[in-house]
Amino acid sequence: MKKNLFIIAMLTLASCQKETIKNSAVLSETSTTTSDKIIFSSTQTVPYDSRLFNSCSGEWVHLIGKVTYNLKESFSNHLYIIVYEINFQGVKGIGETSGAQYSGGGAIAGKVTASFEYYTVEGTNIYKVRFNTSGGHALIFVQNAHYVMNANGVIAVEFNDYSDGCK
Repeated sequence: MKKNLFIIAMLTLASCQKETIKNSAVLSETSTTTSDKIIFSSTQTVPYDSRLFNSCSGEWVHLIGKVTYNLKESFSNHLYIIVYEINFQGVKGIGETSGAQYSGGGAIAGKVTASFEYYTVEGTNIYKVRFNTSGGHALIFVQNAHYVMNANGVIAVEFNDYSDGCK
């Protein structure tokens, strides 16, 4: 069961990605051990390539560049915790019809906690991403998500504070 919780936690983290990552480069990696806790942290910068629809301009925006993943894992007693951030500051966009240049970024932050004692997984994701054009237009996406999987494998997901817009 511990292995299943670990796999679910990793799949949850991986579900934030838009597409398969190729040629990732590890920038830094550290681990420490105390008497009751093991901590592992890493930072990776990887290629990013995705498309997002801008409802204000009525066109697809091609987003390309590099995103940085900061990941910290800890094991303590009966808990496994992942805290992560996916930073989009290295991503630029181009309007596929207008040619408008988008810059900006933002981050997706999250935390996943798995209890080996109670066989539950709980997580929170916070999305805050904004891309601006030189013409003053903005493409904005904000969302909070919270999910829980109980010992029977039933998953409940709650989305709130959702906003998707442009200016």
